[in-house]
Amino acid sequence: MHRPVSATSILVFCAAALLAPACSPEEDPGFESGTWAGAHRREIEIDCDRRYVCAQRTADHLTEAAFDNCLTDQAMKLNADAAAQFKFQLSMMRCPNMDECRYVECADSGFVSYGEQQLPKVQYTCQQKVQCSIDNQMLANDPNAAFESCVLQSVQVLDTFPNESRIDFQESFFPCMPMTSCAFITCFGY
Repeated sequence: MHRPVSATSILVFCAAALLAPACSPEEDPGFESGTWAGAHRREIEIDCDRRYVCAQRTADHLTEAAFDNCLTDQAMKLNADAAAQFKFQLSMMRCPNMDECRYVECADSGFVSYGEQQLPKVQYTCQQKVQCSIDNQMLANDPNAAFESCVLQSVQVLDTFPNESRIDFQESFFPCMPMTSCAFITCFGY
């Protein structure tokens, strides 16, 4: 059994063999240009590499197609489900630099953190932050990308809050909720 080679190595080999069109990662099922998986291919490769290494340690027999099957399965699943995309990105952030099998346990645990429990508040807050940036002509990138980044970062920050800060977060949110854009951001200091 061998560990999968990186996509970069494959592309170099394909280019050297003048087969680049046949080996193009854009042709891999699920990784087509414009798809969520296509934009997050590197993270999916890291996830599948960790799963493959862990499976090598624990499985008696692992097919040579296991890594490629993981890539395809993950790409198809993530392209079809926005909630799965969020959980995937959160797992990549929450479970970094772990032993491969511990990563798999962490990523697949189903654990719902405090930040995830506050997702409706986080999403509303991030919508208002993005809108405030747009209103002030200070948004440098795509509004959807800014929103997604804000949500991921905010969930991570909320997960670190001690109980007192969690209570303050919840109590401060509701009086500001009728406000929008910069007024909401000024009122709600999170």
